[in-house]
Amino acid sequence: MKTLIAALALATLAAAQPATWFPPNQLVTIGVYYYPEAWPQSQWDRDLTNISNLGFEYIHMAEFSWAFLEPTEGHYDFSWLDRAVSLAQAHHLVVLR
Repeated sequence: MKTLIAALALATLAAAQPATWFPPNQLVTIGVYYYPEAWPQSQWDRDLTNISNLGFEYIHMAEFSWAFLEPTEGHYDFSWLDRAVSLAQAHHLVVLR
């Protein structure tokens, strides 16, 4: 019987929409850290879609990415970060850097 109750509870949660997880009148602004430099660019859209669909509003990136931002002494490359920020904005996420 406990297994049945647990299964029904899980099924109810799985069927719930993100809007019901975070009722607007009880919403706490929430964000997530994301490290695009740790993942292939082909996965970024999937990841940011999931982050947005789960109800997150803010995303923080580039916290530990100095080796990617300055791959060699005096040579800076922000192109990958620009792409990640643009993609996050396309998913209506506020980007914190």
